[in-house]
Amino acid sequence: MEDDMEIERESKRRKSTPKEHHQPGNNLYSLPQEIALDIISRLHVKSVIQFRSLRFRAQNFPRSEVQVFYQSSEKWRVIIGDIPYKLDQSSGGVFVNGRLHWVSIWGKNHARRERILVSFDLSDELFREVPLPENHLYLIRHRYSLSVLGGFLAVVDPSNTNYGAQDIWIMKQYGVKESWEKVFSIGVYYVTTFQSPEMQQKYRIWKNVLDERFARVLCLLKNGEILLQYRWGALVSYNPESRMFKDLRFKGMPKFFHTVVHVGSLSQAN
Repeated sequence: MEDDMEIERESKRRKSTPKEHHQPGNNLYSLPQEIALDIISRLHVKSVIQFRSLRFRAQNFPRSEVQVFYQSSEKWRVIIGDIPYKLDQSSGGVFVNGRLHWVSIWGKNHARRERILVSFDLSDELFREVPLPENHLYLIRHRYSLSVLGGFLAVVDPSNTNYGAQDIWIMKQYGVKESWEKVFSIGVYYVTTFQSPEMQQKYRIWKNVLDERFARVLCLLKNGEILLQYRWGALVSYNPESRMFKDLRFKGMPKFFHTVVHVGSLSQAN
């Protein structure tokens, strides 16, 4: 207990943060490194076994690079200088079962153009491929995204029969290909609520140019509804039972934003 308290006191005393191995790329939605690591150092935790901040940064086509920050040494280390995948940074780095997950833009070692599900294990710092559902021949050629629903890894697949609709698959037993199950199908929805007349005008102009029908699946709400984010920063809840959509607006919402789903504690709630 004394060691745990000392770790916490030491983290509070830190005034600066180290520089990463390379200069960071431009990312509209990333916090500056100094701010992100300062937040990490101020987390109130009772004990720390091994706390690392993973940083992903796409490099020259077709490979990527991963760096890990060790809080104990305050240093960045490149785990694999050139991993054999070109990772799609927009796929999110979804965290499930002790691993971060991305979708690759190309296959391993640039062998062929396909979208593979790739994981990075924080325990042994190795990359592994995660099996896709049986109908993966469609998935590997199209842009699908990742999410976490009810603690399970989820694949959000644009429907191949209804353009603009999306199917959601979850892996009920991690790592087992046969455990993939399609649990939700979200129909086509055109967002009608925007925060300002200016955004309404932009929507009317660009609705035939941009794929505004496809939504980013954020999370599963306590009431069983699915929280979605459409283009132009529109939040929408979807009820799988009634198949009804509801536009969500909150006072003070900015015109444009990026949503990050997180929990308020590093300890799992009982």
